Amino acid sequence: DEVGSGEAGSGDAGSGDAISDGSVKVYKDAHVYVPLEVSLNGEVHSASASGVMFNYYSIDALAVSKVYPRGGGRAGGTMVTVWGRGFTEMGHGNHSASPSYAGLYCRFGDLNLVPATLASHGGAGPQQLICASPPLPPSLDCSTHIVRVTNNAENPPGGASLSESHVGFTFYESSGSERDDGISSPYGSTLLSHPPEWSGGDVL
Repeated sequence: DEVGSGEAGSGDAGSGDAISDGSVKVYKDAHVYVPLEVSLNGEVHSASASGVMFNYYSIDALAVSKVYPRGGGRAGGTMVTVWGRGFTEMGHGNHSASPSYAGLYCRFGDLNLVPATLASHGGAGPQQLICASPPLPPSLDCSTHIVRVTNNAENPPGGASLSESHVGFTFYESSGSERDDGISSPYGSTLLSHPPEWSGGDVL
């Protein structure tokens, strides 16, 4: 493979590694949107002019504040709303059209990443996203797993691109193998019915 250089903005070309046809890994320190161009000879004046933008961002701006429901069956499939800030789809596509290039995911503990969808675009303010809880492997006991978010499919791996979080989601034993929606569970909500003459008071 040829080794190329990537140009970040109008400054000097940064060092880069060719990782596949048409893909170059570039190293440069910044926290802004910059145009990303490619040169095969290390010269800025001979770089491409595609206008593709790359976003450097501070991982400290990405945070999870709460989730609902706070638990679900170990079979997975509970639709979870995640509140926080800094959520941005930094992939090149979306989960339905281009799943291999989507960037926004949730991670429950050390389980596999699950796709997430923005429910509100709050910019720097409060935001919501929705994801489905993953199934808990048979080898693991039911317990609480920290919920974190990544904007770029956890690249690089190992947690460096995941949000900090102290918010947990608790897996519990479900009555069957069907996926759970968090309703009528210890951590979801239960719909109660009552006769027309009931005017309030204790429900036993």
